[in-house]
Amino acid sequence: MVDDKNLSAFKQLSYLLDSIIVLLYVDDILIGYSDEGEMTKLVDALRDKYDVKCLGDVSWFLGMRIKVDVKTGTTSIDQYQFAKEVLRRFEMENCKPAHLPLNSGIFLVRGDEDDLLSDHVPYRAAVGALLYLSRVSRPDLAFAVNQVAAHANKPKVFHWTAVKQILRYTAGTTDMALIYRRQEDATPVELFSDADWANNTEDKKSISGVLVKVHGNAVSWITRRQTVVAKSSTAAEFIAASIGIEEARWVRMLMQTLMDKPLPAIQAHIDNQSTIAQIDAHKRGEVNISYCPTEIMAADGLTKALGRQRFNLLQGLVGLRSSNGPRVTVPADLENSPTPN
Repeated sequence: MVDDKNLSAFKQLSYLLDSIIVLLYVDDILIGYSDEGEMTKLVDALRDKYDVKCLGDVSWFLGMRIKVDVKTGTTSIDQYQFAKEVLRRFEMENCKPAHLPLNSGIFLVRGDEDDLLSDHVPYRAAVGALLYLSRVSRPDLAFAVNQVAAHANKPKVFHWTAVKQILRYTAGTTDMALIYRRQEDATPVELFSDADWANNTEDKKSISGVLVKVHGNAVSWITRRQTVVAKSSTAAEFIAASIGIEEARWVRMLMQTLMDKPLPAIQAHIDNQSTIAQIDAHKRGEVNISYCPTEIMAADGLTKALGRQRFNLLQGLVGLRSSNGPRVTVPADLENSPTPN
C-alpha cells in the first residue's frame, strides 16, 4: 500500500542504489536486489557500524506473512497471524464464520440516540484493528470497515453487531492473501474508480471507491465518503475519478523514481461515459481513460455491500485468494484486468 503522499518522506525511508532498494521501518530492514554482490557489500557496510542480524529470504515483515515463489513468479502477502490475534483479543476466535463482511445492500446510518452502545464495549479498539487489516492487505474489508468507522463517535448497538459480523467474516478468511504475479506485459499503472451515488439515506452523500494496480497487481485501494452532495451520478463518479487519478499519479511517480525511467500514461477504467468526457487529464493525454462495464469494475466492492456471488468475483479481480487453498474463481474472460475500448 502507498499511503505517504510525500516523496521526500519516502526518500528518508528508502535508500536507492542502481541494483538495490532498502526499505527501513524503525529497526526493521527489507532489501530488494538484483545483484547479490552489491547486497552483500551493503550488509557488510551496515555491520561495520551496527549490530545487524541477517534473517535470509523474507517470510515476515511488519506483521505481514510473505511467500515468494521465484519459479512461478508469484508473491503472496497476508496478515494471518494478526487476524488471529484480533479474533482472540475480542473473544471471537470460536465464532461461527460469516460469508460476507456486510450483508448485501446494507448501509449503516446513525440510528436512535436511545440505542447507544455501552462505553464498556471495545468498539473503537475493534474498528482500529480492522482498519489496519483493511488498509494493509484486505481490500475485501474496506467498505464494511469504512461503514463502522464512520460511527465510532456515537456507536449504537446495531453498529457493534456489524463490527462482529466483520470479525466473523475475518474468522473464516484469516488466510486470505493478496497475490502478486509477475506480469511484465501488463499495464504499468492502472486505475479503477467507481462511486455509489447518494447511498447515504441520511445526508445523500456518495461513496468513492478507488483501486490502483501496478502491472496487474493491486497496490492501493480507497473507500471514502464524499464530502459534498453530488447532484448526479456523473458528479459522484467525477469526484471518485479525481481521487483515483491523484492516487494513481502518486503511484506512477513512485514507480518512475524506483525504476529511474518514464512510464506511459495511467490507464484509467471508469464505468460512466459522461464522467469520462469531462476529465481534463484525459484530454491532456496524462491519463488514458476507457469505459469499463460495471460487471467487471474491480472497484465496485469498495463502494457498496454486495451479494456473495459478486463479492467473491471481485475478490478475484482484485487479486485476493486463500493462501492455503484454491484461488477465488474468476471466469476466464475476466481473469486479466480489462482494457475495454
